[in-house]
Amino acid sequence: MQPRVYLAGPTCFLDDAQQLYDDLKARCLVHGMIGLSPCDSGVGGSADAHMIRNRNLELIQSCDALLADLRPFRGPSADCGTVYECGYASALNKPVFAYYVWQDITYRDKVLAGVTQDRAAIEDFGLFDNLMLATGLQSTHETPEDAISALVTYFKRLHTPQHD
Repeated sequence: MQPRVYLAGPTCFLDDAQQLYDDLKARCLVHGMIGLSPCDSGVGGSADAHMIRNRNLELIQSCDALLADLRPFRGPSADCGTVYECGYASALNKPVFAYYVWQDITYRDKVLAGVTQDRAAIEDFGLFDNLMLATGLQSTHETPEDAISALVTYFKRLHTPQHD
C-alpha cells in the first residue's frame, strides 16, 4: 500500500497553486507515495470556513505523514494554518517533514529585522521559528526535494524488518 502524504503550506494562496501541487504530487509519486493537498478536500469555492477546516483535518487523518512548506508567510513565521496542521498531525503521532526551512537566520533575527513593533519578549533559542514548531518536526530541509527524500527514507525504515 502506498503511503499517503498531506501537502501542507501556504501554496493554496498562490496564483499557481494547482501547478505547484501537481509538481509536488508527481515528486511524491515517483517515490511511491500519494500526495494529497487541501485542494483534494472536495470542497468548492462556496464552502464555509468550518467545512474547509474539517475536510483538511480529515485528509490529515487519512494520511501517514505530513510534508510542510514552512517558508515565512505574511511575517517572520510560517503560515499559521500550516503550523496548525503540523500540530494536528503531530498530535496524531504522524511524522512531519518540513521544507523551505532556512537555518541561516533565526526566528529572533527575523522578528528583530522589523517585522513586529509590539515590544513583546522574543524567544532566543537560535531556532528558525517558534520553539513549539521548530522542535516538533521529524526533520527540516531547505528544499521540497530534500524533504521528500527524507520521507522516502522514513517509510523504507518503517517497513524494513528490524533484527536484534
